[in-house]
Amino acid sequence: EICCLFGLVNVLLQCKKQNWINIIKELIKRILPVQKEFAKLQIEAGADIIGAGDSAISQIGPMRYEKCCLEETKGLFNYIQKEVPVLYHVCGDNDIVDKEGRDMIKLISSTNADIIDFDYQVDLRKAKEKCGMNNCIRGNTNTTILGEISYSAIDVINEVSKTIDAGKPGGLYQYAAGCEWPWEPLDLAIRNISIAKALIEKMGYY
Repeated sequence: EICCLFGLVNVLLQCKKQNWINIIKELIKRILPVQKEFAKLQIEAGADIIGAGDSAISQIGPMRYEKCCLEETKGLFNYIQKEVPVLYHVCGDNDIVDKEGRDMIKLISSTNADIIDFDYQVDLRKAKEKCGMNNCIRGNTNTTILGEISYSAIDVINEVSKTIDAGKPGGLYQYAAGCEWPWEPLDLAIRNISIAKALIEKMGYY
């Protein structure tokens, strides 16, 4: 959210400063009350699950995430989970372990989000292994294949089937696209979501 308010580049530039940790934490501190209030209003309106998106997480890496964001993210989720489950969407390639051994997937799992929505760049089998029984995993289908007219129905069938095959073993998986499902052109979206629905009904039961 701080990237939405202040701009991704502007936020990342703060990380060059000596006191960058305090700067980023102060920015997060400013928006946390708004996030909590927004979640509260959604719950009062009848929401039975809250989605929390982290679109910039893959751009900052495990070290900055751990030092600046992890504690606050855990606190926000704990607040929401007193009422409803949390679905945590993390965009991009978060299949990263830095030279100090910080593992981004394990850090994300440690937020204790009920469901983690991984983008297609993440190895789904590896993510399930690292998260274990701590979180339900969701997502992972390549949205480029879903949204480009150059990909055939067979390409979509293969991609969706591959995702289900990787996610299904051992349970704790919900099928979804890796990121937002492309809705334009509409006829392509209808074709592809119909394919996914049929495959889920065929392959998705335990």
